[in-house]
Amino acid sequence: MIFYVIEFQSSSTGAAIPLAFTVQADAEAKYHELLAVAAKSAVPKHGVMLCNEDLFVLKSEIYTHEAE
Repeated sequence: MIFYVIEFQSSSTGAAIPLAFTVQADAEAKYHELLAVAAKSAVPKHGVMLCNEDLFVLKSEIYTHEAE
């Protein structure tokens, strides 16, 4: 099975960065690595989703950062 980790960045424009893994543990490790970056990001909305090849969402989380 293929596992997808998709990073989302939303500001005045949007970006989605997909990564694919064949081992679920590797996909979960990347998911948490990207969330650690998103937690401290300056991007207004920065999140990550983990899903399988059937597009079943296993995990997702988004950080919303207010302008300082």
